[in-house]
Amino acid sequence: MKPEEYRAMSDEQLSLALKDTIKNLFHLRFQSATERLETPSEIRKARREVARIRTVQRQRDLEAMKKLSPEQLAQKRKDLEQKMGQAQYSRGRRKVRAEVYRLQDTQRAQELASYQTQTKEQLTAKLGDLKKQMDKSNHESEKLKLFKEQVTIKNIMRRRGLLAPKPKENKIRGKKGQAGQASGS
Repeated sequence: MKPEEYRAMSDEQLSLALKDTIKNLFHLRFQSATERLETPSEIRKARREVARIRTVQRQRDLEAMKKLSPEQLAQKRKDLEQKMGQAQYSRGRRKVRAEVYRLQDTQRAQELASYQTQTKEQLTAKLGDLKKQMDKSNHESEKLKLFKEQVTIKNIMRRRGLLAPKPKENKIRGKKGQAGQASGS
């Protein structure tokens, strides 16, 4: 089937198609092991069908995730982090960790979108709040995160013309010893 046909299916139909394709793939591998498989390319075709179905399912999951509110995203992230601590094998933890990172990216995209619509006063207040949080923080990683957030907001303000552009530095380019000589003469 083509990806367009899978996209036209409902979620239940997709999961059934996935189960059937995985079952078919198992039988093909079994036949291959017992040397009764007539066309070895069938295994490759079945694997690609599984990948197509999972891709469509993943796209739907990501679209649904984008529609969640920030509170729902935070709750889902918290649940996944608890699940990650309960995972008993490393592959399960890696999968959950990857999902947590995707949620973080979605939350970040929502924050950036909200910054685009805020006024200069709101953005300036947010910068002040971030500065206070940086001063209170004792952890370097937290300070770095807050600093990056400040830079992002300032860049958005510059793009929107709410903040003066960054002044360009005049640096003399050359070898290490030449910079001192050029400024001295």
